[in-house]
Amino acid sequence: MKVCVGTQFPGGMDARILFSLEDSELFDYFEMREDGTFEHTAQGRRCLCADLIEPIIRRGIDAAVVKDLTTTSLFKFASANVKVFVTQESSVRASLEALQSGTLEELGMRDLARLSRKHQKGV
Repeated sequence: MKVCVGTQFPGGMDARILFSLEDSELFDYFEMREDGTFEHTAQGRRCLCADLIEPIIRRGIDAAVVKDLTTTSLFKFASANVKVFVTQESSVRASLEALQSGTLEELGMRDLARLSRKHQKGV
């Protein structure tokens, strides 16, 4: 499984996940191997001059692990058949371990209204 995680500098397995996907400094890409371990395969910086989600999707990811994201980003991921998982962890390592164990909440199209209400309330 190919996974993208929005992280803070310097990125990598020991990086922190502090903000919503759209406010992340970096995007780290990982490949989950058959034995359940993760390999860090790439890293990118966000570009303010272009669509944020399209380059992530074009990398052929299967899933994104986020602290939070906008309804627009969720819609784009869901439309591209990319799974979105929400982590409560603040580290990449702990979040990927939770993904591997199946304990992260998955968001999909059915969650758009709930996510929109959450952001309207400022929660």
